[in-house]
Amino acid sequence: MEGYDASTYGERWADIYDDWYDDPVEVAQIVAFVGGLAGDPADGGPILELGIGTGRLALGLAAAGYDVRGIDASTAMVDRLRAKPGGEAIPVTIGDMATVVVPPPTDLGAVDGGADRGRRCRGVFVASNTFFGLSTEAEQRACLARVVEVLEPGGWFVVAAFVPGD
Repeated sequence: MEGYDASTYGERWADIYDDWYDDPVEVAQIVAFVGGLAGDPADGGPILELGIGTGRLALGLAAAGYDVRGIDASTAMVDRLRAKPGGEAIPVTIGDMATVVVPPPTDLGAVDGGADRGRRCRGVFVASNTFFGLSTEAEQRACLARVVEVLEPGGWFVVAAFVPGD
């Protein structure tokens, strides 16, 4: 699609995203589901959210004691996350999720997408059809390959997506 890149969605929707997706029950259910997969917050590595956006899920996981980190292509979305209580404490990589970089734990701001690619995490998730922001099969495959590389042994990957009926 001409004129569209990894940051376009977030740049266009950041101002109203939280209004459109303001469903505390859904957020609580997703946080509980991801927390159930992750187990005890003290066990294992970080949890990585692809397309962390405004942090509607990450903030709940962080409040539950998880080391949650994120990647997002949109600085406007991450600015919204940073403006929320606790948002500045969540490490975020500004970059295309096709390249999947796990932000370091000590960086409280955005990091360069070329940062240390050797970090691992206990689980990776992507919510609300965000995976389909990767508009080509090649980008989707690149993302999946990087997810495999960053997962700890026994790690998990969850994609929430709408599947249309017949």
